[in-house]
Amino acid sequence: NINYIKRLLPNLDTKTIRLYSRARILKGKRSLNISRLRPNVLLYGEPHLDDKEILETTRHDLRICPELVLIVDTKLGIPGARSIAVDFCHAARSVGGASFWISKEELMWSVKSLCDYVLIGDCDKVIPLDIFKVSN
Repeated sequence: NINYIKRLLPNLDTKTIRLYSRARILKGKRSLNISRLRPNVLLYGEPHLDDKEILETTRHDLRICPELVLIVDTKLGIPGARSIAVDFCHAARSVGGASFWISKEELMWSVKSLCDYVLIGDCDKVIPLDIFKVSN
């Protein structure tokens, strides 16, 4: 019974938790920690925890000069991701390679010139996975 469960759960209001914690102390029990949990989520505009490793890997891969760049199912709305994609597409062009953008949605006008080929559709249907099977 959900109503019964709700009655057993304490109100998560901070004032209620403090009062409940004081009552526990008076009963000789340990106090409750009052804290706020923040999930491991990267908020827009915050630096990524692994930004140094990402930068090192990106620089290494750009020195190799990729011949093919696939940008799949993203709008490139995050400036950092867009910057990496731009760098990779320019690197591919510099060695005569190509870049593909595959998504259900239209590409943003600011990055349209970035890709050599734009494929609009479900990425699973545009490129069937069986082309990646290795034959013996």
